[in-house]
Amino acid sequence: MVGDPRISGLTMILPYLERADIYSAYQLNKDWADDTEPGVAPAVVPFGTTATTPTYPALIQESPTNRRLALTRIPLFNCPSSTNPNRLDGEDEFTGAWAASSAAVTDYSPTLGVSYLLSAGPMSMTTTVVDFAGGGILSQTQVARLADVKDGLSNTIMYAESAGRPSVYRRNKIMGTDPASSHVNGGGWARPGSDFFVDGSSLTNPKLGIASFGGVRAANPVPINLTNGEDIGSVGYSNMSRTYALANTNTNNPQTNSSTSRPVGAMATATRGSYGTGEVYAFHTGGANIGFGDGSVRFMSANIGLRDFARMVTRENGEIIIDTAQ
Repeated sequence: MVGDPRISGLTMILPYLERADIYSAYQLNKDWADDTEPGVAPAVVPFGTTATTPTYPALIQESPTNRRLALTRIPLFNCPSSTNPNRLDGEDEFTGAWAASSAAVTDYSPTLGVSYLLSAGPMSMTTTVVDFAGGGILSQTQVARLADVKDGLSNTIMYAESAGRPSVYRRNKIMGTDPASSHVNGGGWARPGSDFFVDGSSLTNPKLGIASFGGVRAANPVPINLTNGEDIGSVGYSNMSRTYALANTNTNNPQTNSSTSRPVGAMATATRGSYGTGEVYAFHTGGANIGFGDGSVRFMSANIGLRDFARMVTRENGEIIIDTAQ
């Protein structure tokens, strides 16, 4: 919720992954990147300001801060086929500038829903890419309930691969090695900013690796393995808003927003960006691993169409699912 500590859903499942040691030390009353020890009030740098980063107390191993815990690599969050598992994500939603080496990475993240950029009705588009959009199983703004998954847990996607982040990849080609100038928003397992909405993408300049995302901006968009996300390194987190009228009347959908400002890949709260710019992507030939609400994991073909994939992401649109994996 707006104003609450920003904590990743992956953090909450650590006790079930034999990492209760990290979870028990985690300060759930503070943001994931907070660098103050237990019992010390967090220092705040307002988003979008040029304030100097606070000076924190000296760190001690016996009482690690959230930021220190976030640097712990969790092997189960890394795909063996992905790039260097010891790479680190940064963050820029707190200060507006890329802060390198902030979190160990994950190659799997929640799919929060289908972007309204892909819906002809709410977006008043002339070209229909998909005729629906909506929320997925997990949400950053509401309590997730199994009863809300009316399309069926075995039919609804909850997690998907989005490998290689924060580096930007297009068709297995890395687009830059300097994360300050080229990075996907997301990648750290402790970052809720790693969660993403499905936008769909297409390569507008394959030679240069230039991609377009979502709706009429992307010609014949695909959902899997074209790219691991939208590059925000050149625009900066605090300057990436675009104007798309959301006009969403579904109050159960986390993209509901009264403003017309929409950051790359998702929307923002009034004070801080919330969602990542990732896309479904794996270093596997022919597809990616997808986790469904019933706990099953299936390898899904990269040949699946965006419309069919979107049907499996939304939780309560009542679509008929014919085939979910290849």
